[in-house]
Amino acid sequence: RSPAQVSPRGGSGGAVGRGRSCCPCRPCRRPQGKGQGQRVLLRCGLATVIISATVSAVVARLVGSEETTAALPPACTAPQNGTATCAPFEIVGQHLWDSATQTSQMQKADTLEDCCRGCDELEDCQGWMFEKLARRCRWVRFQEEPCRSDPGHLSCRCVTHFGTTFGFKPTSKIIWVQRAA
Repeated sequence: RSPAQVSPRGGSGGAVGRGRSCCPCRPCRRPQGKGQGQRVLLRCGLATVIISATVSAVVARLVGSEETTAALPPACTAPQNGTATCAPFEIVGQHLWDSATQTSQMQKADTLEDCCRGCDELEDCQGWMFEKLARRCRWVRFQEEPCRSDPGHLSCRCVTHFGTTFGFKPTSKIIWVQRAA
């Protein structure tokens, strides 16, 4: 016999006993037969599942981060003239003091645009009211539901005189619906 056919243990090599040899001195230990095709199929299936799960996680993360980075509309997008709030509220932003002019930031907001932009800059502010004739701005935080969780809720506003405007910080995208004529 040739050295490729004799095993170090004294048995016959792969060429004679098993049909082929992986190396000249040892028999091939690869399993052959019915189970080999099933193992390959199982490995391919597991690899496909792992790859698709990874791709799904990456896509979900990217889509989720796009939604969180999309900013909510500013408070200036939702003013309504002739309205105020009838819901219980507290004034916020009184602690913001301008020592040069000896006035609060809320007192310095003497236009509708300054008032609503000031509300956007305050984390606690949920809504604002501006009185045009008095040039007075108030930034508010609601104390009761549903206004505390949804300052745009219809029950948070009531009709008042023409010179008062009420607006709120949107908590989601605003959808404007045209009223039927």
